[in-house]
Amino acid sequence: MLDFSKVDFNKAISLNPTNSQGESNPQNPFENCTYKLVKLGEVVIEIINGSTPLKSVREYWNSNDIHWLTTPDFKENIFIESTSQFVSKKALQDKKVKIVPKESVLLTCTATIGKCAINKIELTTNQQINALICDNSKIINHYLVYILRLSKQTLENSATNPIVKHINLATLKNLKIPLPPLEIQKQIVSECEKVEEQYNTIKMSIEKYQELIKAILVKCGIIANNDEFAGGTSRLIASLLDSRLLDSSVIAF
Repeated sequence: MLDFSKVDFNKAISLNPTNSQGESNPQNPFENCTYKLVKLGEVVIEIINGSTPLKSVREYWNSNDIHWLTTPDFKENIFIESTSQFVSKKALQDKKVKIVPKESVLLTCTATIGKCAINKIELTTNQQINALICDNSKIINHYLVYILRLSKQTLENSATNPIVKHINLATLKNLKIPLPPLEIQKQIVSECEKVEEQYNTIKMSIEKYQELIKAILVKCGIIANNDEFAGGTSRLIASLLDSRLLDSSVIAF
C-alpha cells in the first residue's frame, strides 16, 4: 500500500529534462522506471488505423448511423461518449471504415500527436487516429491512457515527417512503456480516478490536474523523481496537497 500523504515533493518532476547547457533532452520519461519497460506492441492485440470515406460519395455521409471520430472530438476527459460527425452504414458495408470496439485506447498520431482517450461507444475514426485494442491479461486500458499522455513528447520526437508530424505503426509498436503488475495498475487507476473526480467537480486547473497525476505516477515508481530540478512544479504539488480543495483520500491508498 502506498501512502501519498507522506510523499516528498521537495524535488520537481520533469518529463522533459534539460542538460547542463539548458537544451532539451527528449529521453523516454520512463527511462528510470521501477518496472520493466516493454514495447507497446507487446501489450496490445491489434491496432486499427482509421480512414475517411470519399466526401464526394454522398451515400457515405447522408445518414448518422455510425460515430466517426476526429481529433477535435478529444477533450480533457478520459472518455469519449459522442462525436461531432457520423458516417453511414453504406460506408461500413463498402469497407471504407472499420468499427472500433468499446473500451479501446484512441491515440492521435498525425499532425496533432498524443491526444488519448477511451471510447465508451462503438465508433470509427479518421486516419489521424489509431485505436489500440489492449491485451487485458497484461495491461489496463485506463492505465495505458495515462502512460500515453505522458509519452506525448517522446512520440512527437519520433515523428517521421517534420512538416506534418506522423507516427507510423512500427514506431508506435516500438514505443517503450512501463508495465507494473496488474494489481499496481489498478491502484494507479483508482488514485488517478479520484483526481479526475475532483477535476470534474471543482474548479481545478488542467495544470493542477496534470501535476497531481504525475505525482501519483512518481510515487508508484512509474516516473523517476528528478533530483536535478526544483521550483515551480514541486511548489505547485505541495500547495495542492495542503489545499482544502482536495480531500486527503485523493492521495492515499
